[in-house]
Amino acid sequence: MNRTICFWILLGLCYTKSVIAQTNYTFDQCLEMALKNNLTIQNQYLNEELSKNNLKSAQYKLLPSVSGYLNGSGSWGRGIDPFTNTYANQQFNTYNGGVNANLVLFNG
Repeated sequence: MNRTICFWILLGLCYTKSVIAQTNYTFDQCLEMALKNNLTIQNQYLNEELSKNNLKSAQYKLLPSVSGYLNGSGSWGRGIDPFTNTYANQQFNTYNGGVNANLVLFNG
């Protein structure tokens, strides 16, 4: 008998706790929550961001591209002097460099 009473008291307390834990929402709160958690709307926001990034990328492609390079080489010891075509015992240094620029005028 004692166990049955304890069981019903515990069951009543648990039921009371669960009823108290529920929240009442207004229509505006429900609508806001639905819009916030809607996957289709979130997907559209991501597509909008992707479109903005694609637009920026297309605008940057209109700008000219510039690149440059610099090469250097050196050798020690006996070798052929590239300017006099004779043997020489010294250090030879050679440096090359350049700059490239590209601009699309028409792409059709």
